Amino acid sequence: MKKLLAAAAALALFMGPAKADVITGTLNLPDLALVGFQSALDDTFTINRTDNTHATITINAVSNAGLDFLFLGAGGLALNVNATGFSASVPIFTQLSGVGFQAPSVQSVGSGQVNGFGQFDYVLNLFNGYDHAVSSISVQLTDLSGTWATAADVLTTVGNGDGLEIAAHIGVCVAPCTQAEGAVVTGFVSATLFQTEVPEPSTLALFGVGLLFLGMFLRGINRYPV
Repeated sequence: MKKLLAAAAALALFMGPAKADVITGTLNLPDLALVGFQSALDDTFTINRTDNTHATITINAVSNAGLDFLFLGAGGLALNVNATGFSASVPIFTQLSGVGFQAPSVQSVGSGQVNGFGQFDYVLNLFNGYDHAVSSISVQLTDLSGTWATAADVLTTVGNGDGLEIAAHIGVCVAPCTQAEGAVVTGFVSATLFQTEVPEPSTLALFGVGLLFLGMFLRGINRYPV
């Protein structure tokens, strides 16, 4: 029994805590209204799966080519969640400070079509357009019907109709943007590419190394019993 307890303790110490896995990508697929800005689109999204039933989705505005691309209005964030049942937290926003934007608020959350990008089962509608534009949106999803094995499982193209998993409504403005100047144009963007971050480290690989270590540890115990 002492040998088994020692081996289990050694494996637990070697393995350490499980790591979350994260996927990032760029919202660089524009609708017709934004096609002239496609080369400058650089807003990002992150899917952070913190455990088998929880993930946080964050979108961030990124300045590029002298322009900002802020999130606003109906369909400010749209997700196609890979779960038959799920819940979503109250969204968290950040805004450009000191330039006149009014505080953001949620008009409604539902599901539906998003301006030519197909059907989404989580659609966040923000209040009143550019005057309340935000530079980031973050929401935590909870799977109520199953589990997500990886961050890549959190969203899905199934049921979308256009093969998309995420979309956002943005306003283009000349950086540094102010509320008074207004948006040059507004439109919708989606994503064409996911990039998986290098695991830190991969739980599966670490588990394999841990098993090897455990085997060596047990062999040593058997060879030199106490």
